[in-house]
This record gives sequence, structure tokens and C-alpha cells, in this order.
Amino acid sequence: MPPLRAPASVPAGSSPPTGGAGQTQDFSRIFAENLGWAWSLVRRLGVADRDVEDVTHDAFVAVHRHLDRYDRARPLRPWLYAFVVHAALAQKRRAHVRNERLAASDEGEVEGACDAPSPESQSAQKQAIAAALALLDRLPDERRAVFVLVELEGLSVPDVAACLEIPLNTAYSRLRLAREDIRHSRERASVPNRPLATEFP
Repeated sequence: MPPLRAPASVPAGSSPPTGGAGQTQDFSRIFAENLGWAWSLVRRLGVADRDVEDVTHDAFVAVHRHLDRYDRARPLRPWLYAFVVHAALAQKRRAHVRNERLAASDEGEVEGACDAPSPESQSAQKQAIAAALALLDRLPDERRAVFVLVELEGLSVPDVAACLEIPLNTAYSRLRLAREDIRHSRERASVPNRPLATEFP
């Protein structure tokens, strides 16, 4: 489970909410319900383990600052994607960690499981995640973001283009190139070209 906790008050550095106590409660609920998902997405986008907590925090600080602009008639998760992706890509640009391998430790992101997996199952899952992350690490950041959002998060390409603020044709091109990169990497390693999403929990 990520070490971040839902804040009891406004995150450090955030401006006061324009909606008062109600908006603060909304933010605390959004934080609690989406923390695990955001944490996992930040890792899949290639942020080094040591920076995942900071990037996730930065994303939610931005969410808090812009919460008064959220249209509650629309689904929340698509609105959150932009904040998480932009925070992750900004960190990668700052740190220049394009080729860092991500460790596959501390994968306890799912709560409430009745039966703990066996050590063998845990080991196999960690190996699969490490292999999948290694493939993603070979992608340029721009292609990786599109690939992760489409193939692993299930967004449509038009939604990804809107999220990343890029032309639709550019999004399709980056997705095609990312898929080719993944396929070529698998071919070089003599690994079956199965959907990458099956290798994540």
C-alpha cells in the first residue's frame, strides 16, 4: 500500500479551496479513492521508485488546486488522468531517468484480499511485472504515455489526445510506434507478443 495518507486538511503548498469545507471533503474522498490507482499509473509511466511518492503527491496537489473547475456531470477518472500524467512526465524530464529499471518490490496495492497469494505466486507476479516494466522502459516517454493510457488503462485514443493536449493523429502515431517497439523488443528476446496488460495485476 502506498505510504501516502489522505490529508486531514489542505496539502502543503495548496491554495485554500474556493468551495469551503464541502470541497475539502470532496478532495479527501477523491484522494482516498484514487491514491492506489494514481500510484500504480505513475510507476507504469516510468517514474523511478524513489520519486513515485513525490510525483503522486504533486499530482494530487494540482487536483486540489483545480478542483473548483471539475464538472461533476462528467466522470472523475478521465479528468484525473491529465494531472497524473503531466506530473509524471515533468518529473522524468527533470530527472532524466529515461532508462532506469523499476524495481518490482512492494506491490501491495490491492486491499481487502481474503486469501494471501502463495510465495511462488508472488514471485511469478513480480517477475512478470519486472519484465513488463523493462519493456516499457525502452519506450520514449511520449510513446510510453500514450501506450500506457490506451493499452493498460483502457482509454480511447481521442481521450488520450485530449488528456495529453496533442493532435489526434499524433496520438495514433505514437501508439502505433510504441506497439511496434514492444513487438520488436519481444522478438529480440524470443518472447511471445501477448498483450502487456496481462502481465500487470
